[in-house]
Formats: sequence, C-alpha cells, structure tokens
Amino acid sequence: MDLKKLMAALQASASNAPLLSTSTYVPPTSDAPDEDRDAARRMIAAFVHWLARGGHTSDAGSPARKAILDSILARPDQPEKVIEELGDNVYSTDVAQDQRDFATGYLAPFGEGNLGDDYFKLFVEATGGRTMRDARPTPAEYNRFSDMIDARERGFAQGAPDWKKPLAVPNAPRPTSGQAVRSKWLARLPATPIS
Repeated sequence: MDLKKLMAALQASASNAPLLSTSTYVPPTSDAPDEDRDAARRMIAAFVHWLARGGHTSDAGSPARKAILDSILARPDQPEKVIEELGDNVYSTDVAQDQRDFATGYLAPFGEGNLGDDYFKLFVEATGGRTMRDARPTPAEYNRFSDMIDARERGFAQGAPDWKKPLAVPNAPRPTSGQAVRSKWLARLPATPIS
C-alpha cells in the first residue's frame, strides 16, 4: 500500500472524529445507559455553553449545527436536548478556527485540568455527589463554569505552563467509605481477564 495514501486516509479519518462524544463517557456495561448518556450530555453542554457564550462557534461549519450550538443559551433548561440534537458529538468544525487548538487540548478525555476533570470536581465532588449522574448544573452554574474555561483559555493563549493546573475544591465533602464505589467500579470491568 502507498504510504502517502495511508497517511492521507488516517488524517481524513482523524479530522472527522468528534472532539467530544457522549459515547466516551458512557461505560459499555452501564446499568443505566440512558442516565449516563444524559449525564454526559450535561457535561458536554458545559463546553457548548462556553462556545456559544463566547462567540466561539464556527461560521465555517454547517449553519444548522451552528444554530443548534448557539441555541443552548436560549434553552438553558434543555442542555441534554441540545447535545442530543447535535448527535451527541461536538466536532472541530463546530469550534471557531482560533479556538481549535485550545479545544483539542482541553477536551482530551483523560487527565487533570481538562473538561471532564473540572466538571467532575465542581459539580460532583464539590457537591458531595458520587457520579456524573449527580451533576445537574443550573444556568447560573454553566455561566460560572464558562468563566473558568475563559481563564483556562487565556492561560493557554498566553502559553502559561500551568493552564491545565488541576482545580482544588476546598471543603469538598469526602465520602466516608469508598467501598461501595469501588465495588460498583469493579463490577463494570470486563469479566475476561486481561493477559
């Protein structure tokens, strides 16, 4: 096979991959996939809210998608519905060109100082919740979260080495026992041992 054709195919495939997808946050063995999907939609809505509020939605993409993205501000009580209308995905073409590098770095699915980590710390840990299902941000909380993303974006734009510094949530309630959470987590792991 021609190496140039293979590289072009891989790049085309990667450019069509979503930056954010609910499927990343819904475990295949979920005991309540609809609840987990709605929880993931609420988290993704926090980023879409930031995009729309800051005028960071792309004019170069689909006008229909842009209208849905921007509608999140007019439908503050329907974050799950907005993300569902987007096909449960946010693509790089949904993000204004000047914000794509930041979005790619901030939306990495694992690690500290990214969307999932910030959202979990502020809307689950800080409130004493146990899972993403417990997080139900209000419109005012989405606004405050957008302010926090703005601060991260400014740090990224200025080249600050600590722009992804993990959030510290002072006085966040700590579970008295992790055994129930640990047992539930272990039950979700595949039954086949990894060799």
